[in-house]
Amino acid sequence: MAISSSDKVKAIIFLVVSALLMAAIILSLVGTQWMKQKDHYYIEFSESLGGLSTGSSVRFHGIKVGKVVKMNIDLQNQMGLIEVEVVKNTPVKTDSIATIEVESFVTGTRYVQITPGSVGAELLEPNDPDVKIACLKSGFQKFAGNIVNLGAQAPALATNLTAMFSQPNAQAVSEIVQKQVPVLLEHVNAFFASQNAMMISSILVRVDNLIATNSASISSAIAGFNTTMTSVNSMVEENREVTRELLKNLSSASKTADGLLSENRLLISNILVKTGTSLDELKEMIGESRQPLRESLEKISSSATLVEEFVSELKDQPSMLIYGKEPQKEDWIDEE
Repeated sequence: MAISSSDKVKAIIFLVVSALLMAAIILSLVGTQWMKQKDHYYIEFSESLGGLSTGSSVRFHGIKVGKVVKMNIDLQNQMGLIEVEVVKNTPVKTDSIATIEVESFVTGTRYVQITPGSVGAELLEPNDPDVKIACLKSGFQKFAGNIVNLGAQAPALATNLTAMFSQPNAQAVSEIVQKQVPVLLEHVNAFFASQNAMMISSILVRVDNLIATNSASISSAIAGFNTTMTSVNSMVEENREVTRELLKNLSSASKTADGLLSENRLLISNILVKTGTSLDELKEMIGESRQPLRESLEKISSSATLVEEFVSELKDQPSMLIYGKEPQKEDWIDEE
């Protein structure tokens, strides 16, 4: 049976669609990361790279941005050299720091952490094997190193503790105690046998006499205090409702005042602005009128002086109001 051309076309279309669907499925499973451009950086570590392998994640400021693609040993510097691949334009800077951190204590896996660096630092040139990111020991590595150092010092510590509690040291401590305890007891006995003990005894006797003499006064004071506290409690109890109502009124008044201030804040602000403007204008007016005001005051002072002289002359010559001012002797002499 011959295959028709239409069947061939259908078969070809089916194969093309199947291939496209397969490519889409593979693309969704694998992801699109391989289609993105990458930047490569190089890091040298002096610490152990145990727990790190190709494919281990690389995180920038805690966010996964890539993976380890190659691990090697720099024989010249005796350091571990790794190459990392991160998303293009990851802002790795010249002062960024790389550390190896623990990802899981159960599996022992680790990852590379890169810090962002300072704001003003320049970006580090990518894809250059001679340019490397600075590295530091991780916190876990420092802790492990301290544990190792402590373990190395443990024998010496045990030896020192054994020597401290050895028989000769225990005997020396026992001798010191046996010698010093009697001396201390002698000092205590001497203190209480001297005049100090008599002085202390005298003070205690005076205190007892003071209490015995003033016992009635003390009792009366205590009774008065108790009576006062009872009166205060009674007054508080009697005026509790009044006090509560007063507090409510104060609270309401405070809220009302707050509301008025809030509602009239703009008005108060305008009034203050206008008041400030008026004060400025008043200052300018006073400044402009200062010289004329000074001249007017001087004229008033001169006029007051003339008035005083006129009143003085009028007292001496009351007839001056009718006949005028009489000529003085000096005027007669001049006329002659």
